[in-house]
Amino acid sequence: MRHRTQTSGSPSRYRAKGRKTPSRRDIVPKLEARLNSLDWATVVNSDGAQPEFDLHAQDWVLQFRVHARDEAMRGDPLFPMIGMGSSWAAYVDERQYIESDLRAKSTRYGRPDKPFVIGALCLRDFATDESIEQALYGPQVIRVPVVDGTGSIGDGEAARDPHAFWQWGQEQRATRVSAVLTARHINPWVLLEPHLTLWKNPWTSLPLEVELPFRTATGNPKQNRREFADATAEARDSLGLHDGWPAPPSE
Repeated sequence: MRHRTQTSGSPSRYRAKGRKTPSRRDIVPKLEARLNSLDWATVVNSDGAQPEFDLHAQDWVLQFRVHARDEAMRGDPLFPMIGMGSSWAAYVDERQYIESDLRAKSTRYGRPDKPFVIGALCLRDFATDESIEQALYGPQVIRVPVVDGTGSIGDGEAARDPHAFWQWGQEQRATRVSAVLTARHINPWVLLEPHLTLWKNPWTSLPLEVELPFRTATGNPKQNRREFADATAEARDSLGLHDGWPAPPSE
C-alpha cells in the first residue's frame, strides 16, 4: 500500500518533544513503512476508529493518525492531501522550494547567448500551478490600509508581494532565463493530461521567439496581468501515443 495514493498519516500531536528538529529522513522512511503495512479495506471498515501509532525520530516521539483515502481518489497522484483537526491545521508552502530550485538552476550555465528555458518537474505532493505562479511572480497577499494616528483600517484588497524568482521588489532578476517549462506529478499513467505549462519571463533579455505547443502563460507587467494561451497540440501528438494510453491500443 503506497501511502501517497492510498492512505495519509496526519501528525496529530507529539508525545515527547526533542531538543533538535528531526530531519525528513528521520521520519519519512519509518512513516512509509508503517503506512505500507496497513490494509486499506481494514482502515475503511474500522467504524470510525482511525488507527494511531507512535513514531520515534531522534529524541522526538510523534503520534500519527491514519485516514483512508476515498475510493474515488485511490491511485490519483494529483489529489492533494492535507491534514487538519479540531484544534490545528497544516499549511504547506511549496512556493519556496520551487523558487529555490529555479534560482539554483538559473546560474548553472553562466550567461548563454541563446534563449534559455528551464524545465522543472514538480513531484512534491502539494505542488500546484498556483504555487508555481507564486514562485515566479511572488506570493499573493491581502493589503489593508491603516490610517495613521487613528488605528482605523480600510478595506483589504488582494495584491502580490513582488519577491520571487523573476522580481525582487523593483529589481528584475533571472533575466538570462527566457522561460520556465513546468510539469506536475508526471508519470507514465498521466502523460495525456495537460500538465505542461510554459511560463514566459516578461523581463528576459533573450525572449523566446520559437512557438512551442504547450499551454503558455504570459505576464503583462504594465497592466499587472497574467494571461494563459491554450496548448496548440495534445500530449499524445507530441509523444506519438495512441488514444486511451496506457491501456493497450484497441484492435
